[in-house]
Amino acid sequence: AETVPNNIDHVLHLIRDPRANSRHSFGNDAMSFRPPTKYEGPFTFMCTHGGMGGTPWKKPDDKQWSDLIVEDIAEIFHNSTTAISYQQDKDVSKEVWTSAQGFIRTHNFM
Repeated sequence: AETVPNNIDHVLHLIRDPRANSRHSFGNDAMSFRPPTKYEGPFTFMCTHGGMGGTPWKKPDDKQWSDLIVEDIAEIFHNSTTAISYQQDKDVSKEVWTSAQGFIRTHNFM
């Protein structure tokens, strides 16, 4: 969706930074909203699509933590790596979750 439906009360929009070069086909949805929705964001994070969702890429045994992640889809369609290392994905994924905690508690999602 391009717009958050106005039957949503509150939105905290945490998005993957396009410079991460991760999952081009997924994009970032609902970048606009209409009242009465209360919207916070967008706040960007330099991690992969998986890292945003709390599942950062696992480092294969033959890779270093500093190596850039190659997602199959990026390699096939864009002939490129992400701009994210395994360590960065792991660390920033935790930051995403930490950033959401206050909002989650305030709006009784937990």
